[in-house]
Amino acid sequence: MPLGSKIRLALVQFSPKEGDIEANLAIAKALCGKKKADVWLFPHLFSSAAGARDARRLAEPAGGKTPEFLRQLSQEKNSYAIGSYLAKNPRDARRPLIRSLAYNPEGVPVASYDQIHLSSIPSIFRPERSFRSSTSSLFARP
Repeated sequence: MPLGSKIRLALVQFSPKEGDIEANLAIAKALCGKKKADVWLFPHLFSSAAGARDARRLAEPAGGKTPEFLRQLSQEKNSYAIGSYLAKNPRDARRPLIRSLAYNPEGVPVASYDQIHLSSIPSIFRPERSFRSSTSSLFARP
């Protein structure tokens, strides 16, 4: 995407059903419909809407339903797809991660970020000490 190009940004906003990943992904897909955008952006924890109480139960593996939804959408729409979900923590199964992912139009993950929680309130969400990202610009297209 050349510098200075206009970007069509789709902010997909809805009230997810708490704890119902399949229903929330179906709603998200329906809202996207046949619309076109260069970037699809979904709300925080859009697939689960889970709080700390249900986080362990709803945490997904790296190739789970939510990452797969984002990957497929990016390919189908030939656009970027960005969203966050509860991810299983390979270092500590008791503390799931809130992971943000971005996929490019080819369905390749180009950025991943495990959110850091700065609150002093005890939480099951564990701050991670690393930031993983791609080495290329998020919006660079060949």
